[in-house]
Amino acid sequence: MQTKFSVFCERLMEAGWLLAAVSVPLFFDIYSSRVFEPDKITLLRSIALVVALAWLAKFIETGFADFRSGSGSFLRRLHQANPLSIPVLLLVMIYLVSTLASVAEPVSIAGSYQRLQGTYSMFSYIVIFGAMLHSLKTRTQLQRLYSLIILTSLPIAAYGWIQHFRLDPLPWGGDVSERIASAEGNSIFVGAYLIMVVPLTFGRWLNIVAQVLREPGDEASQRNGTAGDGATRIAPTVRPSEPKRFNDSPYLVLAGCYTFILAFQLLAIFWTFSRGAWIGFLAGMFVFLFVFGVRRRVTWLWSGSLTLAVVGIAFLLAINLPGSPLTAFRDLPGIGRLGTIFEESGTNIVRFLIWDGASELVAPHDPIGFGPYTDVLNPIRPLIGYGPESMYVAYNRFYPPDLAHYEARNASPDRSHNETFDSLVTTGFIGFLIYLFLFGSVFYFGFKWLGLAGERRDLYLFIACWVIGGAVGAAIPFILQGRPRMMGVALPVGLLFGVLTYLIIQALVLKRRVAMPPLDEEQIMLMALIGAIVAHFAEIHFGIAIGSTRTYFWLYAALLVLIGYRLRQRTMAEAAVPAEASRPQKVGVRMAAFTSLFAARMPAMAGAGAAGNVYMARKRRRDKVAAGARGNGAATNLAQMRAAPVLSSWTNAVIVYGLLLGVILQIMVFNFISPNLTGNANMNWILALFAFTLVVTTLAATAQVQAQFGDTYTLTEWLTRFLLILVIASAVLGLYALIHVPRLTPRAGLDAVTTIGIVADTITVFYLFFFAMLLMLAVFLMQDGRLPVISVREPFFLLIYLALLVVGVLGIKISNLDSIRADIFYKQGLNFDNNQQWDGSIAMYREAINLQPDQDFYYLFYGRAFLEKAKTVSDAKQRASLLETARTELIRARDLNPLNTDHTANLARLYRTWAELSSDPAQRSSYLNESLKYYEQAETLSPHNAQIINEYGSVYALIGQTDQALAKYQQSLGVDDQFAQTYLLLGDLYQSKQEPDKAIQAYQSAAKYDEAAANNALGNFYINRQEWDNAAGVYQKILEKDPNNLQAHSALGLIYSRQSKWDQAINENLIVASRQPNDLSSLRNLALLYQQVGKYAEALQYAQRALAVTPDNEKPQIQALIQQLQQQLQGQK
Repeated sequence: MQTKFSVFCERLMEAGWLLAAVSVPLFFDIYSSRVFEPDKITLLRSIALVVALAWLAKFIETGFADFRSGSGSFLRRLHQANPLSIPVLLLVMIYLVSTLASVAEPVSIAGSYQRLQGTYSMFSYIVIFGAMLHSLKTRTQLQRLYSLIILTSLPIAAYGWIQHFRLDPLPWGGDVSERIASAEGNSIFVGAYLIMVVPLTFGRWLNIVAQVLREPGDEASQRNGTAGDGATRIAPTVRPSEPKRFNDSPYLVLAGCYTFILAFQLLAIFWTFSRGAWIGFLAGMFVFLFVFGVRRRVTWLWSGSLTLAVVGIAFLLAINLPGSPLTAFRDLPGIGRLGTIFEESGTNIVRFLIWDGASELVAPHDPIGFGPYTDVLNPIRPLIGYGPESMYVAYNRFYPPDLAHYEARNASPDRSHNETFDSLVTTGFIGFLIYLFLFGSVFYFGFKWLGLAGERRDLYLFIACWVIGGAVGAAIPFILQGRPRMMGVALPVGLLFGVLTYLIIQALVLKRRVAMPPLDEEQIMLMALIGAIVAHFAEIHFGIAIGSTRTYFWLYAALLVLIGYRLRQRTMAEAAVPAEASRPQKVGVRMAAFTSLFAARMPAMAGAGAAGNVYMARKRRRDKVAAGARGNGAATNLAQMRAAPVLSSWTNAVIVYGLLLGVILQIMVFNFISPNLTGNANMNWILALFAFTLVVTTLAATAQVQAQFGDTYTLTEWLTRFLLILVIASAVLGLYALIHVPRLTPRAGLDAVTTIGIVADTITVFYLFFFAMLLMLAVFLMQDGRLPVISVREPFFLLIYLALLVVGVLGIKISNLDSIRADIFYKQGLNFDNNQQWDGSIAMYREAINLQPDQDFYYLFYGRAFLEKAKTVSDAKQRASLLETARTELIRARDLNPLNTDHTANLARLYRTWAELSSDPAQRSSYLNESLKYYEQAETLSPHNAQIINEYGSVYALIGQTDQALAKYQQSLGVDDQFAQTYLLLGDLYQSKQEPDKAIQAYQSAAKYDEAAANNALGNFYINRQEWDNAAGVYQKILEKDPNNLQAHSALGLIYSRQSKWDQAINENLIVASRQPNDLSSLRNLALLYQQVGKYAEALQYAQRALAVTPDNEKPQIQALIQQLQQQLQGQK
């Protein structure tokens, strides 16, 4: 039974997937540390949680009618309702299995700190997918979603333009002008997002241009209400005194807006200079044009597309082959990047090395882990994987040592930059097959609904092309290279060639025994969706599937089912309605049933008179309902009654579009408007971006509303609707700005935690406003049709719905909102870390942990802050307390994620530091042995990490076991013989063993990989041996290459003082003090040097400056020096 509440729940679901399409690509958070991906995904997960609870509430309200409808088994009914249901269910099952068996189960569930793409996130995408299938039922909803996806891309692409021309006021860490990053935070990511929007934009543009260019007969038909069969009705007479009425301009305006937006999108894609995005874009557009040519039976179009594709592939191969005459293209700016796809340099070699390690990880091997944390499910890992988001801990065993030469040594890859390897690592071979099944199903059913499949032979042909193409592609790397490095790219390329082969056979060989559906607006949008998914499929094998592209993939998959299957089934069912129930429609580019589902209603509604009419209509409706209930005495009659909507159709459409554009602007306010940017000249460009977005999107939305109803209108009516949308969107923008901006205004007299708490609350306010807009949008979406008279099925059900509301609010807060607030505190803790203000960082990390107590990443930094503070404390009891706290927090971090090498290595470093700070020999020995134990575990987890092996060896050196230390250093060289640190440690070890020749040789070897560090070490070696001339020569050589090397200046000052070259020693220390005014060593040295030469006044000046920055435990020495200098100064007088 339908009630007002069930309709509200359904419209709440619609509002959810509409705002998911807007918020995920557009939103970012400059106040958090991660800024982009996790912040986007937490918002999506919050939306999905609301949608899921609304869905559940609707099922309860309707008595689970949707589950009981239909005949046959549950799976059969599910497949009949959604042909993609089987691969989606299988995907859900493998995610559950791999998550429960994960080597990092909490991370697999919630997602990693860096990505947040765990099972929770994957299920959120699937909830959005299912909700769309359940609640998108009319073409009005479809057109609204198309418009919203396209309009959302405008500010993203336009912001990329601002970045390209160096007009961005936001202080990003990297250069975003050479390769734009826009709202996605990475050039690869923004390219991956835009290539999924361009085909949709192009498809809509084609349909709109077809409307603009329709034949005069079609135009007359539409205006007069005639159909293609010649039926006519008399057109209304327009008197000369009436205002001129239009109905062509919506399509002209839409065509202009979409042309404009398309140009912005294409240039933004080019400016990403992302090869994966370019290749994906070309693949997607090729499939679009090829299928369009086949369906239109335009031989030159599909054959020309095919020819261009062949030429393009040949060109791509030619410019990448060594010695090719086309290698000059590699020097061209931007496009030359296509000529380096196979080069083992730059980002390419990083990918290749990661793929080498990933191919070892997914093959059978000994269990990872140690002791109680050994992976007991190792034998079945190739089948089920290591769990979502688990790669960064499972990969350490197989980390290629060469990768450390291109990336940070403490960084473990959490993605393969290739979806094939990512799928194999996280969900195993079973998950990989399901992944191929899902994409294969999307492509096959897409072609089927386009009329390029449907017969049994087509299914067999597609499966054969898909499987053979993939198998050949996977085999090529083994044949050419003898290893699986390139399999992750070759296999999907083979799959795409299989798809191409299938399409060519369909175009050239097979004759259709079943008539193709007419090429209408829906068919063109199906081509656009398939092209976008092909582009996505190609790109994710060179990059990473991000929140925006995953969201759009599932949106597009749902749209494929809805357009190709659901709406067409509904149209076929409506074709059986008796003739008197149908209404003739235009035949042409738009199919006959395209507007029949949702007849436009435009009751007059203006001013107080309209309000009075509405009131009287509602009163008559209530009287009629009451009379019907009395007369029939049946509750079913009441349940079947429908009340007319309160607002006219066009008024409601205008409000809905105004609210949707308002949400876009609200997100932009959160992204860009901050008091910290006040006074930045480039903020004018951001304000221009707001104005530009508001005007263009309002124009497009107004035109879409006009096109939706297809009525004629006056210029005044057009302007009225334009201004209404503009005012509503501007009101949302202004209201949120009034709430957001004052909260960020600096306030005096508050402690750091309170101040950052206010900043952290900005995301809370954003969520409250955002979800208030979602609720408001759902209310107005309810007005799209007649509402049931009954409000709620059973009054006591309200308690259930209230409980669901509480669950939703708490779920959003605990699982999503608090993680972002915690990250804001963490970001400020890092700022304190950088300034070595450990009390501040401890306070910030504590707040982060209070908000997200299951995030091991925060415990790592929390414990490290206590460790660093302990190094600065002279009181033994306080130091011991700090170190105990550090140990507790670091152990907690390891307990949460025991296979993360960082946690075990940090415990080893803690005990090493504890030993170095201890004055008790017994305790020192005990701590060093504990350090050795943890280093052994860390080495087990990451046997190819040369830095950990070196640290392991250095502990042996501290114990005095030089042979074991030497063995570890030699082992490290066996792992990575290009790591300068290893040679430096060897030099120090040989120095301690009184083997100077070997020490010098080791330092010279280190100079090949880090000349500055090697020269510093060699200089210190000569200083320790009091070979002052050799030492001076080394540091002078350093300064020749780096005149600003303060360490070299300080060392030269020491050397000159030992050689009694007082003036030169003073000069070197003055250089250091001028650039580091609070450097204690140089200030103290200057005081002593000036004392040595009898300049007591200058000596006293520097001694007093040194006292101001001296730790408390060392102040007595400086005070004694000051007293001595004062006496000498008085004696001199």
